[in-house]
Amino acid sequence: MNIFRVTVIRGGAAIPLDEVVELRSRYFYEDPLDPRYAVTGIHKKLSVDQLRVSHEADWGSRYVLAFNPTGQLAGYLRLSVIEPGEKSQHLGIRHAVEPFVDSNLAQYAFLMTWIVMVSPEYQGRPVSFGGGPPMKVAEALYDAALNHGAGNGARLALADIYVSPSRNERSLALHHRLGFVTTDLAQIVELRGGVEIVSERLLRPITR
Repeated sequence: MNIFRVTVIRGGAAIPLDEVVELRSRYFYEDPLDPRYAVTGIHKKLSVDQLRVSHEADWGSRYVLAFNPTGQLAGYLRLSVIEPGEKSQHLGIRHAVEPFVDSNLAQYAFLMTWIVMVSPEYQGRPVSFGGGPPMKVAEALYDAALNHGAGNGARLALADIYVSPSRNERSLALHHRLGFVTTDLAQIVELRGGVEIVSERLLRPITR
């Protein structure tokens, strides 16, 4: 049977970093003015060793991995679980978000998704993950991520999406389908290569 599978991995040798690096390289665009720049989120090439170091430095980081029926990587999502009061590199994100959410939510962990990437041959294609109707790979990755967040005490999911100089319409549409909403949170502005890159932060509650 042509059944895909999804798994969540905290770290270690089980992450197929070589396949992750290869998939990242297929979506690498360096110029912020290239319209494809907003779509991919990959603007720096990393070796397997560099990616491993980056992952291990973020002790709250997890990979959600989707594999095709032959065991090859079909897509991945990277997330962090940011605990309340945690002294991590992501604490500033909590501080920026907490004033805008219900105080009951603010006392729980947040789930931050950093990247969602699907192999080009599976973009937009519903496939079977077994036990339910076919799903697109990106939606299956997010379904597993939100379930993982709920099981680890997270009650709020966050995602930053590029909106300028190019808008990542595909990612915005995906997140809106999944119940994320744009809020009154200030936009995030970064300067890269002399170009202002603007992202919107989207939120959605996580329920058990």
